[in-house]
Amino acid sequence: MTWEVAIFWVAVLSLVVTLVYGERQRPNHAIQQKSEKERLRRAWEEVALRPDLVVSFEWAVMEYRPPNRGSQYVKAAIVFRITNNGKSAAHNVHCEIRLDEECSEPDDLHRKNHDFYAPDMEPKATKALSKRVSVRVYGPTKAHYRCVCDEVGETKGVIEFEVPEKSS
Repeated sequence: MTWEVAIFWVAVLSLVVTLVYGERQRPNHAIQQKSEKERLRRAWEEVALRPDLVVSFEWAVMEYRPPNRGSQYVKAAIVFRITNNGKSAAHNVHCEIRLDEECSEPDDLHRKNHDFYAPDMEPKATKALSKRVSVRVYGPTKAHYRCVCDEVGETKGVIEFEVPEKSS
């Protein structure tokens, strides 16, 4: 047998061994991919079951009583809705809403403005939060919110809305 023939048979044998090894590993790789897909699917299901706190603007209610002496601004109550859009209850819900100070300032004269707190919120539950303000500028404005609950942690966002002018 010549060296060329021997090298040929060694190459054929190594090719066969490589193909057999590859074919045996393919099911293991498929099982591993399936396992990873299953883990990812379960993780998405868990995320879908978590609470999803959403803050939205409801309306601005202008006060039609005479303004306080020394105050040049119209008083209003800005009402927000806090909703749990998730599929499970949220516990120890705390939300802070900060209005754009160029357009309004907090009015704590008659009642202190408090942040929102609820010990628990069922799925699809909605609660209102009212902020009393002195309106500096009418028109488009923003509110920044930060909500925290035990299950999700922190959620932040910005709400854009419009404060209508007081009609006479």
